[in-house]
Amino acid sequence: MLTFPAAVLSIPVTAILAVAVRYEDGGTSFFVQERVGRPGKPVNVVKVRSMKMDTPEVAAQSTGEPENNPHNTLLGKKIRALELDELPQLLQVLNGDLSLVDVRALTQYAIDHIAENRPETFTQWQKAYLEGKPGY
Repeated sequence: MLTFPAAVLSIPVTAILAVAVRYEDGGTSFFVQERVGRPGKPVNVVKVRSMKMDTPEVAAQSTGEPENNPHNTLLGKKIRALELDELPQLLQVLNGDLSLVDVRALTQYAIDHIAENRPETFTQWQKAYLEGKPGY
């Protein structure tokens, strides 16, 4: 009910951000990343690109404050600080690919990291994770 108006209102903001990102460095406006959804099926998550084009995907997953990532573009720092890079996902919620509130969709890299570092609880965690719809 709340998602439809929010998604519609996000379209012009997303369009302006897409043009600004493209203008800043000539690269693509959006970043698409495959994440693991329910029940283990991949789902592509779309974001407004906030990092330099040559940034490896692993660097994009660095820990800490996302707006302070050295791979961010100048505009990207502001976009990430305000979490505006996530706006395209509202349309994905409307489409049914993501849920507005549920388990955050993780990359396979992150899931492998959890399996490696918490093997004693991984199976229980994975079962709970795969039961939910990937979240926004």
